[in-house]
Amino acid sequence: GDRVALLLDNGVPFVLAVFACTKLGAIVVPLGVRSQTPELVHALNDCGAVLVIADAALAPRLPLASETPELRHSWVVGAGPAESAFAKVLLTHATAPAHDAAEDDVAAILYTSGTTGRPKGATLTHLSIVHSAMHYELAMGLTSVDRSMACVPLSHVTGLVAQIMTMARCAGTLLIL
Repeated sequence: GDRVALLLDNGVPFVLAVFACTKLGAIVVPLGVRSQTPELVHALNDCGAVLVIADAALAPRLPLASETPELRHSWVVGAGPAESAFAKVLLTHATAPAHDAAEDDVAAILYTSGTTGRPKGATLTHLSIVHSAMHYELAMGLTSVDRSMACVPLSHVTGLVAQIMTMARCAGTLLIL
C-alpha cells in the first residue's frame, strides 16, 4: 500500500520499478518527466509517497525534504552503478514473495494534466489494468510473438497499460524508446 513515485524517463528502470511495486503490493505513482518542482511537491504530498525513484538528470527537480514530510527515501538511477541506491537494492536484496492483491486494490495513481485546476490523482485498480490489457490484446489480436515499441511516455496511461501491462500479459517483447 505504500506509494512509490517514479520520476523516470522511458527505460528499463521504469519497467523494473513498476513490476517490483506490483509484486510487493506498493502503489506505483508515475510522474511526468516534464514536471517541475512545484508540481512534484503537489503530487508527492497528495499521494503520500514514501519513496521516489528518479533519473539522475531529473533529480535536481526533486523537492526539499521539508516540502514533502511523508517522503522517506529518494533513489537516483543513472548516477553510476556503484553509487546508485536502486542498483544496490537490485544487487543485494533477495526476491520478496509476491503480494496477494485483491482485484479492487489500487495498483497505480496517475495524475491528470490539471487543465481545470490542480492535477488530481486518478486511481487504477489491479482489475482495471488487467481488463484494459485484455482489451488491447483481444482488439489487436496480440500474441507472444508480437513486439511493441513504447513511443509514448510510460508514465502516461497509454504507456503504462497499453505497453507494459499488455506486453507482460501476452509475454511479448517491449522495445523502449
